[in-house]
Amino acid sequence: MTNSLRDRRTAGFSLIEMLIVVSLISAITLFAFPRAGMIRDRSQVGGARTALMNEFNAARVAARSGNRTTVFRLANNVFFVERRPFTGTVKETVGSPVSMQIEHGVTASGPDSIVIDPRGMVSYYSSGTSATYLVRRGSIVDSVVINSYGRVLR
Repeated sequence: MTNSLRDRRTAGFSLIEMLIVVSLISAITLFAFPRAGMIRDRSQVGGARTALMNEFNAARVAARSGNRTTVFRLANNVFFVERRPFTGTVKETVGSPVSMQIEHGVTASGPDSIVIDPRGMVSYYSSGTSATYLVRRGSIVDSVVINSYGRVLR
């Protein structure tokens, strides 16, 4: 009987051992959670930056393939592409609009429009010689610069 009593006493963990494990887990969690949030923010900003570049490239392709002037627009945190008609005033939307807030959880700022001529060259910015778009989520900010040749720079 004494052996079975002794086995029960040594079979579990002591309170001190449990407190050490819980404090180690909470210390690791304390440092890991803010880091994980920052990694998520960087990932969202990177994805939004890629979506912005893809949408601008779609505008260039639409201008060249349709042999019509195309406008790359930013309005209310939504990027979209409009193709100007050969005749009339009704513009047609090319592709589907990309909402930066809904799809990526970021805010985008920059020129409201870039006009792309049928050769794929940028013919008009609403301001300056190059367009700079900023993509922001929390403290993470990334930029996309589009020059007058239609080249996307970082």
